[in-house]
Amino acid sequence: MFNRAGRFLTLARYALLEDAANSPGVDVPDNNLVTFFCALACQCFINDYVFDCSEEELARVGKLRDQIAAAIQSESPANVLHLIAVASYFPIFSLPSADSLLNQEWPEAVAALLVQQVREPMEEQRLRTTIPCLTPIEDEISGKVRQQYEEHPYPKWTKSPFFGNAVSIDTFLHRRFPDSTFKPVCKTDQVDILIAGCGTGQQSTQTAMQISGASVLAIDLTLTSLSYAKRMTGELGLTNIEYAQADIMGLASIGRTFDVIESVGVLHHLADPLAGWRTLVSLLRPNGVMRLGFYSELGRKDIVAARQFIAERGYDSTVESIRRCRQELMAPENNAQFGRLTTSSDFYSTSHCRDLLFHVHEHRFTIPQLKECINGLGLKFIGFLIDSQTLVQYGKRFPDDRTKTSLGYWNKFENENPLTFAGMYQFLVQKSAS
Repeated sequence: MFNRAGRFLTLARYALLEDAANSPGVDVPDNNLVTFFCALACQCFINDYVFDCSEEELARVGKLRDQIAAAIQSESPANVLHLIAVASYFPIFSLPSADSLLNQEWPEAVAALLVQQVREPMEEQRLRTTIPCLTPIEDEISGKVRQQYEEHPYPKWTKSPFFGNAVSIDTFLHRRFPDSTFKPVCKTDQVDILIAGCGTGQQSTQTAMQISGASVLAIDLTLTSLSYAKRMTGELGLTNIEYAQADIMGLASIGRTFDVIESVGVLHHLADPLAGWRTLVSLLRPNGVMRLGFYSELGRKDIVAARQFIAERGYDSTVESIRRCRQELMAPENNAQFGRLTTSSDFYSTSHCRDLLFHVHEHRFTIPQLKECINGLGLKFIGFLIDSQTLVQYGKRFPDDRTKTSLGYWNKFENENPLTFAGMYQFLVQKSAS
């Protein structure tokens, strides 16, 4: 489905470019056509311009971009189709004085496109200056990870799902792990939560809306991600999240502790994941709970194979190289090896694809390794966050594990079903009161 949709949108974008090149005037074309092409340009912006394009296309778009820039400089009306075509290949905010376009009259769909590609990026630039830095970022690997996400903040999300009424942390845990045994956190009025590695804020906003009394500190390495998160948080009207720039390895210096700590898909990008995990445990209060996410060695075998394929062919993490690599991975002769990978939603955005296949640093784990870490850190395993169908299958396979917390059994289950944790291991642990 994703492949077919991608091909259709790539062809539609080329048709837009053809129409724009043959539209020398400034008259507004058919409104339905404008609305469709604006939706296409918005999608291209969201997916970081991942669709394949030829040198000839880029040359033609470059000429249109020069014409738009000249119109802006001379304060002349810009051709609507030229503007939309450029927006489907390059972000409009990259044009000099692009903010002046906001002062002109446009069809409704074009005005919305300019909000996405000019007004919102401008707001994020302003917000960068409002985000405090809690710790220095001195580690070499942290610096490389930071640079990756400054270039490609991940993920670009536009809407937050509705969760209904917020519930207490203990109610939330009981609903997700009805058979597991854990001690109540017993916090309702103010639950201090740390999101260690919040990215663009999707996780921090969801947590802030789900848990009653939540007071969230969300930290990340990258200002680009944090400014995106802060803008989206403001648009959602949330006032219980504080954003700051920090490195997990330096968090012991901030002098704060928390009832809940979440770090999903983050620790495995550190130079020393266990050291980062140990730092977070030191910030967790007695009976506090921790939500974590780590890559599975078994579940990411196809990713490892794709990375080897990429290295052998000399692809790098530039946008142009990622586009070329995607085309080769999707080639019919590679479908048997990479077919599952190329149907993943992560394959259809430059930032997602870079995170998936071109990350600067990554560790992978097995369940026995996680068990050793959990025991060594004095934590109690509460359970995996996983779909209900898998839980049913596990229950049938190991009916004597009523709480579904036997990591030995889960290791057997994963080896029998290697794609169980293809995304990552997501689970909760609890710190003892002593």
